[in-house]
Amino acid sequence: MTDIDALLEKARKKADDYGKLRGRKETADDKLKGVMAQLREDAPAGSVPDRDAWVRRQPEYKQAVEDKENAYADWETASIFMRLLLIEAEVWRTKQANDRFMDKAHQ
Repeated sequence: MTDIDALLEKARKKADDYGKLRGRKETADDKLKGVMAQLREDAPAGSVPDRDAWVRRQPEYKQAVEDKENAYADWETASIFMRLLLIEAEVWRTKQANDRFMDKAHQ
């Protein structure tokens, strides 16, 4: 297996997880908004700032915020991994082109 084959195999192995992570990231905002809406319904009567403060103190809200944070962090980690693989592939391509050029120069 060549260097590029190994890089492509790494990318293939990550593809499934990559899609799931993107889905988690894309739905994280909606889940947080849903939790906030439900908690606002349950909040004790009072001014809007008081109700919002109450919502933000609830464990369900804190968990939804943490879930969103983790989804975004996991997505960013996977995204960086894939970008690094693409850069490695580009370096490989450049090296191959340079090697071909050198081979022609020596003929």
